[in-house]
Amino acid sequence: QALTDGLTGLLNRAGWDQLASSRDSRNRRYGNSTAILIIDLDDLKLVNDRSGHAAGDDIIMRAASALKQASRADDIVARLGGDEFGIIGDNCDIAAGEALCGRVNILLQQLGVSASVGLAMANAGTSISSAMTLADKQMYEQKRSKKF
Repeated sequence: QALTDGLTGLLNRAGWDQLASSRDSRNRRYGNSTAILIIDLDDLKLVNDRSGHAAGDDIIMRAASALKQASRADDIVARLGGDEFGIIGDNCDIAAGEALCGRVNILLQQLGVSASVGLAMANAGTSISSAMTLADKQMYEQKRSKKF
């Protein structure tokens, strides 16, 4: 339970960090690559303020469902914070990472969840933590572009 988010049943940040460390080791040892997706829900605070936290929790649950459906069995899906999620696409090259990102976007849209998504790659020379920073920047660029 210490590694699981109570609302969504996904891994929490501690669970993510633990599995990310093992994936980093595997990437270095075997030369694997992993796709890192950072997903941030758009305007969740507005939903909470206008409709209450139950409505916000519903959006979080729909997002979690979409991310689980979009991911493959070996992928790691986590709720990293309030309205932020992450996916580690295990053994993904960039094409598979882009396909995962496409599935995420389609399923979020189908479930009525507005979100911004960033994608970066981790491999033997780039840690998951570094890739998260890059994916986070990409996600915020997408979020900013929606404001104009």
